[in-house]
Amino acid sequence: MRRLSGLTVLLLPLAALGAGCKPNLGAPPSLVTAPSILAIRGMPPEAIEGGPVTYDVLAVDAMGTVAAPHIGWLQCLDPDAPAEVNDVSNSCLTEEPDDAGPSPTFMAAIPTNACMLFGPETPSPMPGQPPQRPADPDTTGGFYQPIRATWEIADDVDGGAASPLVAFALERITCPLLQAPGPDATQFAMSYVPNDNPTLADLVLDPSGTNTALYTAGQAAAPQPAAAAAAGQTYTLQADFTADSAETFLYWDIVSRMLVNQRESLRVSWFATGGAFSLDTSGRTSVETETFTQNSWTAPTTPGPVYFWAVLRDDRGGVDFAATEIDVTP
Repeated sequence: MRRLSGLTVLLLPLAALGAGCKPNLGAPPSLVTAPSILAIRGMPPEAIEGGPVTYDVLAVDAMGTVAAPHIGWLQCLDPDAPAEVNDVSNSCLTEEPDDAGPSPTFMAAIPTNACMLFGPETPSPMPGQPPQRPADPDTTGGFYQPIRATWEIADDVDGGAASPLVAFALERITCPLLQAPGPDATQFAMSYVPNDNPTLADLVLDPSGTNTALYTAGQAAAPQPAAAAAAGQTYTLQADFTADSAETFLYWDIVSRMLVNQRESLRVSWFATGGAFSLDTSGRTSVETETFTQNSWTAPTTPGPVYFWAVLRDDRGGVDFAATEIDVTP
């Protein structure tokens, strides 16, 4: 059993702790020096039973974004213990990928019994096994099916027989509200709006100074020539997201036993192949209405291109991401 610490988790080797009183935790998560899967995106990020979903990944290495990574996909169909929210079953760790073969994208329908496998419906009893209770929702009332992506790195990156890289995401399932009284359950079924992915509108370098656009939604790459930054200098990076990215959704509050409206929070995870961020993650809480977040980045002292990625996430499993490049000059 492997716990997912959020809606997406990367299963990467842990850096060994150094000796002494202060542990050596290695490079920060925001520094990309080797092949990594930074995000898995479901489109849509929430679907009903039987609904189709298309998945893609943000696969990167020290030379930038890998355009068409060889990904083996698996839609995990075995639930884990219901009390272990956001867990992946052992079978999901060991099963062979889907027979379709490696592909940068994957399409699959949500199982027609997903709300029983991973949601609030009581599972069918197994012969010789004690009865199981339904899964517990997360803090937004959601239930999720795990999706596994296995990157065959040796097929895409020079360096010989590299070990595959494995990552997981959780696809949200729209399930009925079974723990509420009948009238509230009916209202929920009529009024709940499934999640949609948030949208990164743009990335900006030095917004209060040069205000240089690094990325604009709809563009495939950074403007040419790449934006410039002086070696060793500190800059502000700003990520703007669309006003509708933080959605308001209906939620059953188990404390008050009432249906309430809850607003999503948004967070951006920052990544780069060089330099240092002051924060690995920044964002806005559910009560903050600003449609941007900022971070400080100090350029490396060595000139050359630095590749950047921003991954935007909401509370219900929605994901968007963007890539750009900055040329560090002496």
